Amino acid sequence: MIKSHKLNFLVFALSIIVFLFWFIGTNYNIHSNELVNGFFELLSLPMLILLFAIPVISIANIIKNGFSLKSFDLYSILVILCAAFILYSKK
Repeated sequence: MIKSHKLNFLVFALSIIVFLFWFIGTNYNIHSNELVNGFFELLSLPMLILLFAIPVISIANIIKNGFSLKSFDLYSILVILCAAFILYSKK
């Protein structure tokens, strides 16, 4: 079984990856290159699922381990909220 600290770091790293994916996807013209467009379209559904799954996992870890400002769970939720805001405010 994965230790709690390693799981928290993994979830935080995934939230950074999800944030960067949606940030790049909304701010740059990814449709100009067919290879990049195909890669983006292939990964968009898993990234959308992670956008909803990461806060659930983080909240479950906060409930299980207790709230701490030093844990990655709170920061994972904040990064995902920033990614959701980017998608919501997309022009």
